[in-house]
Amino acid sequence: MTDAKKYTVSSGFTLIELTIYGGLLSILLYILSDMFLSVFSMQLTTGADMALKQDGAFVLSRLTYDVRRAESISVPLSGQTAIGMTLVIDAGGTDETHVYSVTDGNLVATVDGVPYAINGQDTQITDFSVERVGNQPEIPDGRDTVHIEFTIAPRADIPQAPDAVEFSTAIGLR
Repeated sequence: MTDAKKYTVSSGFTLIELTIYGGLLSILLYILSDMFLSVFSMQLTTGADMALKQDGAFVLSRLTYDVRRAESISVPLSGQTAIGMTLVIDAGGTDETHVYSVTDGNLVATVDGVPYAINGQDTQITDFSVERVGNQPEIPDGRDTVHIEFTIAPRADIPQAPDAVEFSTAIGLR
């Protein structure tokens, strides 16, 4: 009989197989984490953009609503520009004074001494100005009109988000 060598078969992984599996797993994890970060970044950018647009639209609609129901505009004077606005509004038989100004990046409406912010906490208002156009002499029943401009920007520095959005409108008393 010849001397036969017996070979044993071991069940397990070789070092090369483990290296290949580890490399493939690393590549897969890198791709998935990159996709997750891209989606998260896009969500932040979209959220900041929507906050700017929604807050800007809300500020414009609030100012339009208040100016249209005002009885008179105290500040600014006719033909002048100011960084704030004062309206006198009839609130069911009593006159309320509404003062609009920017404080710490917030557009603040002070109604009879009680302040409240109009814009949201994620945005800030800059460059707020109100120009009172006044009555037009060629229009006998013309009402006072104000031209309002402001810039709204995000409070946080978010990459790829818009830096600021400018809003402008003209509103007349009813």
